[in-house]
Amino acid sequence: MHRVSYRIIGHYGLLWWTVVVLLSTVPLQAAETDHPLLSGMADFEIRGKKSVDFDRFQDGPIDCGSNGCKSDAIQNSTFQTEGRVTELDYSAIKDVGELAILRNYENAIQSLGGVRVNLTKYTFGRHVFRIEKDGATTWVALNIISASGYRLAIIEPAMLQQTVTAGQLAAQIKKQGFATLYINFDTAKSDLKSDAQGMIKEIASMLKANPDFKISIEGHTDKIGDAKSNKKLSEDRARAVMKAVVAQGVDATRLTAAGFGMEQPVADNRTEEGRAKNRRVELVKR
Repeated sequence: MHRVSYRIIGHYGLLWWTVVVLLSTVPLQAAETDHPLLSGMADFEIRGKKSVDFDRFQDGPIDCGSNGCKSDAIQNSTFQTEGRVTELDYSAIKDVGELAILRNYENAIQSLGGVRVNLTKYTFGRHVFRIEKDGATTWVALNIISASGYRLAIIEPAMLQQTVTAGQLAAQIKKQGFATLYINFDTAKSDLKSDAQGMIKEIASMLKANPDFKISIEGHTDKIGDAKSNKKLSEDRARAVMKAVVAQGVDATRLTAAGFGMEQPVADNRTEEGRAKNRRVELVKR
């Protein structure tokens, strides 16, 4: 608080002093920050930011020009994908020009190994970029509104954490002989993440409530990578799930673990959505 020198001049002098003290004690709101993948341009400031752990992002119309759009994520001039979505609105302190904005992000994304997928030659406005790393796709949607502002959306790989109950698992297994689980693992890793613990507890509860069930825990991957590595990865993930379920008090003799890698896809491996469905763990009744 600042020291204030004053002379009280009746009631209004006291009122003025009180207002100064109140204003000096109001904390400033924390400024929004750039996404760690791509920073904002110089002479621009963030005017708005929204982050969602999992959502569907859609933008358009996307102009593909005569070269076409080199991605199945753009259909009928609409770009659509799912994942962890971060949207930032940037406003210019000093106008730099629309082409400068485009070239700045083109160069930055190319340095990360990314490419622009709507190959328009002249039209500014909406641009879509794809960055591939370790078999996962990150999307960047750049909407240049004018020389005074633009919107940047970054959509990172993420899966919606499946919520399932012991009763639902038992019902699926009784009806069709198996239940499909989408457990989040880091790319090329088999360690269970903390957000999987709720699902593990439901699996254990289901098995305790159905003592006649004997289950094969079977891992599956997408088609990214080589067959041998994927088969081992799927086996390791199945064993990790089995180990965690046994730790919840389930008799290990009721369980087996197996991995099938990319051998049994349930969706099209050519799309990110299809690959996400193929990365799964199944509980199969023996």
